[in-house]
Amino acid sequence: KANVLKASQFVKLPEYYRQKLVKSGLVIPINDKFIPYFGSREKFIILYGSYGNGKSKFVCQDAIEKCRFDSYFKCFYGRKVKDTVRVSLFDDLATEIEERGLQDEFSYSRSDNSTMVITHKNGNKFIPFGAQNADDLKSVKDPSHIICEEFDKFTEKDFGFLFSRLRTQKAQTQFYGMFNTEPLVENHWLRQTFFNDKI
Repeated sequence: KANVLKASQFVKLPEYYRQKLVKSGLVIPINDKFIPYFGSREKFIILYGSYGNGKSKFVCQDAIEKCRFDSYFKCFYGRKVKDTVRVSLFDDLATEIEERGLQDEFSYSRSDNSTMVITHKNGNKFIPFGAQNADDLKSVKDPSHIICEEFDKFTEKDFGFLFSRLRTQKAQTQFYGMFNTEPLVENHWLRQTFFNDKI
């Protein structure tokens, strides 16, 4: 497994060494504030904050390591609208794999009409989904992990259905939710479900 390095320390290294370390797969530079959650097996990992604060990158880093080393890892990753997954989470996952030089371990296609399924050589995989209607969610079967980007766009009913799918006995299941706090309205169900105080 790769060693975790605080991003604040990593950026102080010369560019040449940064590239070599990342490409070696031996070091993962993690945003300092997310380090306590890297490798966590907590049931829920809910990340929020302003745009561009590194939530998606961190989740991709964490999930890719679990995909590489867990005995059973079947991660459904998505957004409310599946068509938008290609330019967001799929691209983030593929970029993380490529930046770390892990292409020999994973199979996927970046073509515009690809399935966006990412499979590790050990059989573990990432599978995209959307939640525009009930039929979309029915494709989520036997997951070990679920990642929801723009979690605030999902309804409480969507969440209830997705969470009910996390029941496999093959792995310690996890749910990742990410959202930006700026547009989150006062009475949003996320506040009532996950937070006691205002965010």
